Order: sequence, then structure tokens, then C-alpha cells
Amino acid sequence: MGSVARSRSESHASGGGACNLSHLDASHNDLEDLEVSRLLKLETLVVSQNALKTLNLEGSRLRTLKADGNELETISCKQVPLYLERLDISHNNFEFLPEWITDAKSLHTISADHNNLSHVPTEIFSCCNLMDLRLNHNLLVKFPDFLSQCHMKSLSLQYNRFENSPTISSGRFRGKHYSDLEMLNLSYNSLKSIPVSCDSIINLKSLLLSGNQLSDLRPHQPAQALQDRMPAPRLQRNQGASRRFLSDSAFPEDAVVVRNELESISSHISKAHSLEKLYLHSNRLISIPKFSETNNLQVLDLACNKMHQLELASIVPKDLTYLDLSANCDLKIDPTDFQHLW
Repeated sequence: MGSVARSRSESHASGGGACNLSHLDASHNDLEDLEVSRLLKLETLVVSQNALKTLNLEGSRLRTLKADGNELETISCKQVPLYLERLDISHNNFEFLPEWITDAKSLHTISADHNNLSHVPTEIFSCCNLMDLRLNHNLLVKFPDFLSQCHMKSLSLQYNRFENSPTISSGRFRGKHYSDLEMLNLSYNSLKSIPVSCDSIINLKSLLLSGNQLSDLRPHQPAQALQDRMPAPRLQRNQGASRRFLSDSAFPEDAVVVRNELESISSHISKAHSLEKLYLHSNRLISIPKFSETNNLQVLDLACNKMHQLELASIVPKDLTYLDLSANCDLKIDPTDFQHLW
């Protein structure tokens, strides 16, 4: 592999005389300009952590392009990179994605996080081979109308400026088109509702909604239909997470509902037989339902709440291995209660 090791360079680097070069690593230099458009056989190009503002490529054989950590605003290709599989343009100054990106049909990973993107072309979401799309830490405001065409496994949209979530419902977006998505991260936006529908999140394993403005966390479809389909919803650091979420929604494996404003939770959650881990720390809980008959609960985190009294025997099921009651300043526990746990 051709490599330019960490040397300081402000010169014009030319690709002349290296027409057979297929792999080039010029990362971690101070390159301000790099001319590689004559490298017709180039398959892998790594130019991470430089000072490039533009990049001109031939593109016809390119399979991997890593250009993260530059000052790039545009990347041009003489030929559409039809064989390009991995593209990393994170930590740059892009306001728009490269215009050829929707024609690069072999792409399966796009990292475009930490840019200045305010718009993403809808066509990118219909790419059949795209598995992982990272658009976090941008300036996106409006959800594109893509959900009915989404084939990817992982979609990262955290730290943008979304205020209204897309309506994922069977009427407009059919689940058979959206069933491949396994991870959707919408954390740290300004969402006021959550996009949950049983026939469009069949394979969703992780829904991350930390740091939003969710006041009504009820799903858009009956909770019973969601049971055993959507494990581990993450809802940390929301504002006004109401107890309705816990009474209306199912938590088949892990429930993380920390740093909210919960004052109580319904007994419904204690009857979720497949629930294994329940994190409720940093809320305003005064009491909790009986978990002693829960079959599979292994972790129960009640730290940093406002508990006054607890009967340990009523909240500790037989398989529980981790119990956190710390920082409940007014909590009074009868020391003899621990004897019932033997």
C-alpha cells in the first residue's frame, strides 16, 4: 500500500507517474491539496485528517474512500463510483452530500456525521445495498419522506434539529418496506412525539430517543402488538416523560427510562414476563409496583429517586442479580427485610 507518513506538507501532491497505483494512504498529513484524478486504477483512498477543501477523483474503480477530518466542501468524480462500498466524509464542512452519491449503488456504509448538512436527497434512502447511514451531528430539520423505501439496518440521526418525528404507520408506510431497520437513533433533537408503529418496526431492536422534548410517549399503535418485537427502547434525558409510556408500552428485554420526570409507574410493567433489565434512576419515583413475581428480571436500578419506604420482599424476584437503591435520601428500609432475601 502506498503511504505518506505523518510529514508536514503544503505542496501540491501529484498522481503523475503512478498510473498503476490501486491503494493510497495519505492520512495524517497537513495536505491542503491532493491531485489524484489521474489514478485510473485507484480502489482505496485514505486521506483522513488533513486540511483538504476539495478532492477530485477519477472514481471508476474506487471501492473505499476515507476522507474524514478535513475541511472538505465538495468531492468530484469524473466517473460515477459504481463500485464504491464505503464512504467516510465525517468531520468536514459539507452543506450538501456529493451529487453523485445517489448513483453510487454499491454503497453499504456512509458516514457523513459532523458536517453542516441541512438537506439529504430522498433517493439515498432507497439504495438497496445501503446498510449503515450516519447523519448525526448535522443541521437537519425536516424528515425526508423515506420510510417506505428504507432498506438499511442502522440509521443515526442524533444531534440534529428535528422537531416533528415522521409518522410511521401502516396506512402511509407499509411495514414490509421498513422492516429491515434494526437501529434508529433520534437522540438529542427536539422531538415531541415518538414514531412507533407495530407493522413498521418489526425488526427494530434499538430505538434511541435520549434528550428530546417528549411529553407524550404513547406509541401510535396498541402496545400489545409491539410486545416481543422492540427490545431496549432508550429514552434517557427526555423532558416530561410521562407515566403513560410505562402503562401503554411493552418492554420485552431492556427498559432504560432514566433522567425523566416519572413519579409512578403502572403495575403493567411488572407483568412483562420477558423484561430482564429495568433502569429507572434519576426520576421522581415515590413508589413502584411489586416485581417479586416477575420471571426474568435480573437488573433493577432505582437510584436517585424519592422513595420513602420499600418492602424488599415485594420488589426482589428470585432471579434478580443487581439492585441499586442508592441516593434515595428519604428511603427507610427495615434492616430485617434483608433476611427475607436469603
